Amino acid sequence: MQNSAGRAATVAPLGGPASVPATPDYAYQYDDIGNRITSTDLTTNRTYTANSLNQYSAITTSDSGLQTSSFTPQFDDDGNQTLIQTSTGVWSVQYNGENRPVLWTGGTQSAATNIVMSFDRMGRRVEYLETAGGSQSSATETNAYHRFVYDGYLCILRINGASNNAIDHVLGWDPSEPLATRPLVLKKNGQDSLFYTHEGKKNVSELVSFQQTNGMVAHYEYTPFGAVSFTRSNVTILGYDFMSYNTFRFSSEYYDGNVGLVYYNYRHFKPDDGRWTSREPLVELSMRHLRSIYAEGRIPNIDALTYSFVSNMAFTNYDVGGLFRSGENDGWGHDEKTSMGNCWRYVCNDKVDPSKRDDEPTRKIYPPGVVWNEKKEKIESSPESVAKGLKEKYNIDRPDKNGNCKECTYKVYLAFKLYGTDWDPRTGLTKYWYNDYHWYRQDTDDNCKPTGTWSHKRGDDPVETGVMDPEKHAKSIKYGSPGGFFCFPCEKGKIDADL
Repeated sequence: MQNSAGRAATVAPLGGPASVPATPDYAYQYDDIGNRITSTDLTTNRTYTANSLNQYSAITTSDSGLQTSSFTPQFDDDGNQTLIQTSTGVWSVQYNGENRPVLWTGGTQSAATNIVMSFDRMGRRVEYLETAGGSQSSATETNAYHRFVYDGYLCILRINGASNNAIDHVLGWDPSEPLATRPLVLKKNGQDSLFYTHEGKKNVSELVSFQQTNGMVAHYEYTPFGAVSFTRSNVTILGYDFMSYNTFRFSSEYYDGNVGLVYYNYRHFKPDDGRWTSREPLVELSMRHLRSIYAEGRIPNIDALTYSFVSNMAFTNYDVGGLFRSGENDGWGHDEKTSMGNCWRYVCNDKVDPSKRDDEPTRKIYPPGVVWNEKKEKIESSPESVAKGLKEKYNIDRPDKNGNCKECTYKVYLAFKLYGTDWDPRTGLTKYWYNDYHWYRQDTDDNCKPTGTWSHKRGDDPVETGVMDPEKHAKSIKYGSPGGFFCFPCEKGKIDADL
């Protein structure tokens, strides 16, 4: 079950294979912001302490029959976890300038295991080199050397770099789901093709060989946050342990077994803690809202809330490559899909108090000529469509050839920006080109006479006044495509903001 915040609270499956307890016990407690306080996964209990950045600063683990142990995670200034304890041990991690983990070191200095990960210009991991027996430069043994080939962001080949680049395995993906896709076929070099089955949350359940009777060669079960709780391997069918060989498991993502983490293309997920190892890369969506409430004195320190580790959990939502899906609420009450209507409300003389931010949801408010395509998750608009919509619905005209509006009207300015969004890490393509827009209104006195300045409102931010040139200002905030000027009536209520 889930608590009122939608987080996993307790889970008790109806049963399972004989080697799993008849009623596995999973229980989780959270603080008010979503950091874990305690967790129970089968026989493992954990207690968490979070700091002011919502990072876990201490984790205490106790297992049935084993001694209690404590661990202190470490982080760099970018919010990347640099000291990680997983089911395979403690790892020291170094990141590059794009927050990609490029060097993992575990074990003692004389018998260290080093894992070097290389990434291409698109951020895809293209090489994985694991060595043992000392430091990176003095290692005496190569345990694994994988190279990866992608179709966009879908891994389709894994190559053995230590064996003359021989093809290790080939993957086929579900073509009917280009975004939330899943693997369908796995072929190991020299073996029959194997086929994946999945349960309802896109987790891999089995690998099956149709060439054999009773052909299930591997079976997986998971804890609520993705740790493998039970496996079964049938080596007798094909004479190979495909249960260990297969790397695509929880959420149909790549399981890095040697580090005990799930690789989501952009960052790693730690099933034991139900948390990512790096800061949310799209946290900037939240920062605009945070800056506004910081400016009002509603939080004492802007740094106190800048790391979003507590949202976007793989258990509660399907996640694309470890990123927020564009348009979803970012966990701080700033919904990109709906708050954009506030600029339209403001220029329409709608009930927006210029002295403070607007706490009221705007419920997908769009001006005439701007529509939200729910199926495609994109705004469809153009200067021409808005001009046509305003004329048809409100008889709104543009200024005359000299740039003047009639009496009892005020000017508004419309600007667009075209930008790629909803990046698909599996295909490497931008899902849609959104046609985002923003409105400015000419400030007037009580007699509807222009005062010489302009103002505007962005989402949940307070109204900004004193703008001298709306076109120049729009370009400074990346709305560089002009939509033109319009003449709005000063009479309040003349234009319905479609509330």
